[in-house]
Amino acid sequence: MGYRSDVGFACDPIIKQVIETVGEWDKEFKSLLEHGEDMSCDDFGRWRFEYVKWYEGYPDVQVIENVMVMCDNTDINGCAYDSYGFIRIGEELEDVEMKGEPSSFDLYVNRSLDI
Repeated sequence: MGYRSDVGFACDPIIKQVIETVGEWDKEFKSLLEHGEDMSCDDFGRWRFEYVKWYEGYPDVQVIENVMVMCDNTDINGCAYDSYGFIRIGEELEDVEMKGEPSSFDLYVNRSLDI
């Protein structure tokens, strides 16, 4: 079965174009994108992946990880970190990973208890 996560990724239009272009020629990555929910609005990219095995060693996941490294090391629109936001929530309560500037894309963690 394996460890599952919920993942949110949002990005500027230029990064969205990169992701969509890679999805056109990489079948594994296209499959990952299709597994997720495309919540893109305007020209900005927004994807939500629920209950997914998000391991950096997986080739499809590595594409997005590489895009984030590229963004971190490249000055896009005057600020590298403002070009994307990423949150991964693991199965364990304390397992939350954030990269880029999630709040710039209205991407937040919201945990609640319903009874």
